[in-house]
Amino acid sequence: MEARLQGAVLMAARLQGAHLEGARLEGANLMEARLQGADLEEARLDRSTDLRGADFSGSPLRSVDLSTVRISQDQVNASFGDGSVTLPPTIDRPAHWPEGKLHPREFYRQWRLWQSGPASDTPPPKPDP
Repeated sequence: MEARLQGAVLMAARLQGAHLEGARLEGANLMEARLQGADLEEARLDRSTDLRGADFSGSPLRSVDLSTVRISQDQVNASFGDGSVTLPPTIDRPAHWPEGKLHPREFYRQWRLWQSGPASDTPPPKPDP
């Protein structure tokens, strides 16, 4: 974890299920990368991170700042996050994302529940403050 991948060229890389927790991805080229189910908890991305066409289907996003990253609504909708994710102002928070920041254990429990199917796409109750 906490891989240093700043500026790495990972175009079309097959990173399904990769553990990228805390990875430094500033300036990385992840265009068309296959990141299905890749864990991006606390990953660092910035304006120069290229995510065009990257597939985040089923990926957990926790404590990630995407506010300056060029990411599409479809990419965000295909992932799972909570209130710890900062989205760009042009992206709506998906309905299946809990509003509050969940405890890590609860976050991963809810993520697995969401992955189990569409019937599970309802957010959990808001966490206690």
